Amino acid sequence: MILTALVLVFPFCGLSYPAGQLEGNRKLPENFSPGKTVTVKLSISAGKSETACTLTEVVPEGWRIVAAAPSYEKEKELLIENIYTWSIPALRKKPYTITYVLEIPWSVRRPKEFSGYLKIGNKNLPLSGDTKLTITE
Repeated sequence: MILTALVLVFPFCGLSYPAGQLEGNRKLPENFSPGKTVTVKLSISAGKSETACTLTEVVPEGWRIVAAAPSYEKEKELLIENIYTWSIPALRKKPYTITYVLEIPWSVRRPKEFSGYLKIGNKNLPLSGDTKLTITE
């Protein structure tokens, strides 16, 4: 009976952090119009721990950030056009917020997907929240 319990628990070890340790969330607007801008909000919370990390956001190809608070690390952006990185200071219970404005090319005609993750040491934690932005009809 003990062996069965270990087998069920073991596959999950190392795949996630303890509840409430570190979480990242993305909030997208409901839709977008080609040639316009949209504002995206990223929230990072550490729960009970104090952890510094890096946030990497992958925006749709051809889209670019025209404003961000706080600023992203530009040297990363120059290597791959649609990947942006922020260094997040050690957090204590209060959430850390990043807001950025994306410029959308006129040529976009389909819904677009976002991805991103928080990096702590050699572990990547995917961001939760919105991942798809649909075009305004």
